[in-house]
Amino acid sequence: MEDELLSGENDDIAADRKRGAKFYIKKTLKYIFYAVIAVVWISVLLVIILRRDNPLVKTPVLSGSARAAFEADPEGFELYHVYPKEFMSEEGAFQLKECVYAPVPGEYEIGLRIAWTQLRYCKDCGRLYTPDQLEQQKKYDEEDDKRSCVALGHELVRASATDRGVKFRVFDSKGNEYEAVNCVTRTKDVDFGIIAIKYEYLRISYGGLYFELGDNIINRESSVSRAGSDETVTQGGASETESSGTRYFLEIYDAETDDRLFVTCIYDNDTAIDDEEYEIPDKDYLS
Repeated sequence: MEDELLSGENDDIAADRKRGAKFYIKKTLKYIFYAVIAVVWISVLLVIILRRDNPLVKTPVLSGSARAAFEADPEGFELYHVYPKEFMSEEGAFQLKECVYAPVPGEYEIGLRIAWTQLRYCKDCGRLYTPDQLEQQKKYDEEDDKRSCVALGHELVRASATDRGVKFRVFDSKGNEYEAVNCVTRTKDVDFGIIAIKYEYLRISYGGLYFELGDNIINRESSVSRAGSDETVTQGGASETESSGTRYFLEIYDAETDDRLFVTCIYDNDTAIDDEEYEIPDKDYLS
């Protein structure tokens, strides 16, 4: 009888332990699940916060001479927001933001964001590449003639892990080049292992650019509308080449090898513009 009672008690104890183990496992799995969800959300929020642009990139700064012109005649100072048609490289490594033009003193300022974690540095070639350039390389690979860095097994690393830099050049379709008259930069560089982000934000002003704003597409369309036409045309149906006038370009290239990384038209007469209000930026942005 006692043996039966002891056996029953042991069975109850074993059953309790089994239920306890199941409860512990379920509770542990639940906490692990919640922890994974929390890590995912924290990572997403962290990436969103870290990728938020520095306010500088959208703040017109201008050079000292342009600011002096504004302070001398705030009401008469003209500033235009310029909307380049191609404002971003294929993969977004380079992106133009809040480009502005001041007719007096003939200054064009470019807001630029560089995503260094998207650029690649080839240790074998010793040069920088955009992801799009690496993809374009593959098109030239043949079955018996591999040319791309990927096909050749070259070691590619994030450019953000190197000390490489880029340079800029502004030129026009007539062969003229323009000098930078002001540049302000900010950098965001964070590396948490699985999350590595490096952005460079710039405001670069170039002087000596004088646009024929009367020939700009906005003014041409306004002139036609005022003439009573029901249809918006450009210079009586002129082609883009005929109506665009002098074209101005921004080129970004590897500072060490001079290899081009990105080039885009930043202004021609067919580029949309709009009035922009200007105010002197914070002293922190003034160089």
